[in-house]
Amino acid sequence: MVTSLIKQHDRRQILTLAAVELLEEDGPNAMTARKITTKIGGTSILIYREFGSMTNLVSSVVDYGFLQLLQILQQTPNTNNILLNIWNVTCNVREFALVHRHLYAVMFAAESIGGYQRSGEELEQGIETLKFLHNLCSEAVKEKVFTQTTHHATQFIWATMHGRLMLELAGYLSKDKEPMKSYKDIITTSLIGLGAQADLVNQAISLKA
Repeated sequence: MVTSLIKQHDRRQILTLAAVELLEEDGPNAMTARKITTKIGGTSILIYREFGSMTNLVSSVVDYGFLQLLQILQQTPNTNNILLNIWNVTCNVREFALVHRHLYAVMFAAESIGGYQRSGEELEQGIETLKFLHNLCSEAVKEKVFTQTTHHATQFIWATMHGRLMLELAGYLSKDKEPMKSYKDIITTSLIGLGAQADLVNQAISLKA
């Protein structure tokens, strides 16, 4: 797949895509300089020539992951029901996380690559995805659907959603026979906890196909 795109993308993009494919297929341990460059018919020096270090390549992979997630969020249908909009977004994030387990874990520093794990200012990568949810929460506050502040609502929903997904991806919920139902229940509880009326929350969530 990646090799067929060589004429269409520059070397940095090709290396990033090769790294993403290895990560998706075999997990973070597969992302070595040798394996990545072998995948595109090159040598390890390519990574250091284009990125300077594996750390910078990992950063590029994370950027790629957040861009994919942001595009999915931006394509989420915008309805006239803010609670439904928020629920749709949380569902799309869960679907992305389940389809791209290793990528999602690396994006949020839950998995390391070659001993390197993102920290400090690097964790600000992907802030646009948080801003997307922040804007929805701001709308919910303005419409008086939420009684909490936008800042609090954004943190609360994000922490609930992301924390639940981390547990699911790590296998801690493997005995849960209806993971989507339990996910719905915890998001529902979160929305109600932020001040939304229970009947409106349940009605909104029931609207999703």
